[in-house]
Amino acid sequence: MDLLMNETIKMFGQLDVLVNNAGILVYYDIDTYTGEDFDKIFSVNVKAPTYLTKLAKPHLSKTKGNIVNMCSMVREWYVKPLLLYGMTKASTAYLTKSTAADFAENGIRCNAVCPAVIAETEIFNGIVSEEIQQFYYKDGVTKLHGRVTTKSEVSDLIRFLASDKATMITGELITIDGGKMVLMTS
Repeated sequence: MDLLMNETIKMFGQLDVLVNNAGILVYYDIDTYTGEDFDKIFSVNVKAPTYLTKLAKPHLSKTKGNIVNMCSMVREWYVKPLLLYGMTKASTAYLTKSTAADFAENGIRCNAVCPAVIAETEIFNGIVSEEIQQFYYKDGVTKLHGRVTTKSEVSDLIRFLASDKATMITGELITIDGGKMVLMTS
């Protein structure tokens, strides 16, 4: 990760935005995961974005840049086979809030985008069994639009949060799910 940050600065001369978007999704409940599963998902979903955030701080301090973390509505929504994934996304939520508070004096903003099911992603279109895909698409469909969130809707939100149009937004966990969370909690 040090090499990644160094090469990025070398190539572009500065860092304006860090988007912590790498992540893996595994399907385990409390009875089925192994220590290796735990270490792998926490290494990718928690350790990597936390360390990249640390590495980015001095560079973002110079540009008054910002960080956008990819989180998930699973941070608050129970889905049985997503125990480890949900735990990592709860960590991402905490990382977002603490980074926003701790980096504010350096002029750095930090927010998180928290989608539900996203259509057109490798996680759902090739890695996950068709049975599970159908469950999530059916469960992820909202009354608002009758469909799940698209990649372009998520990327539009990321671009907005990374832009100068969002200079007064920091420490926010923005759910993008067509109202799914509202319906689940009401």
